[in-house]
Amino acid sequence: ALIQNRTLTNLSVGDNEITEEGLTYLAQMLKQNSTLIELNLDENPLSNDGIGILMDALCHNRGLQTLWIKFWKISHDC
Repeated sequence: ALIQNRTLTNLSVGDNEITEEGLTYLAQMLKQNSTLIELNLDENPLSNDGIGILMDALCHNRGLQTLWIKFWKISHDC
């Protein structure tokens, strides 16, 4: 639904226990959605792999202007 959504501009899913699997779905949306301009992922247990998935999606996104994110499980190797 979010992939085809053309009206949502802000999405806040902070503190929702979004894991790597959930981030994969968000990344698929980000690759195709151009109307979302702000995404809040604060306070989710994101791993290095999850951050990699997110960064790959952002390389394809042309609309997002603001990303709120705090890492819980990221290591220094990222």
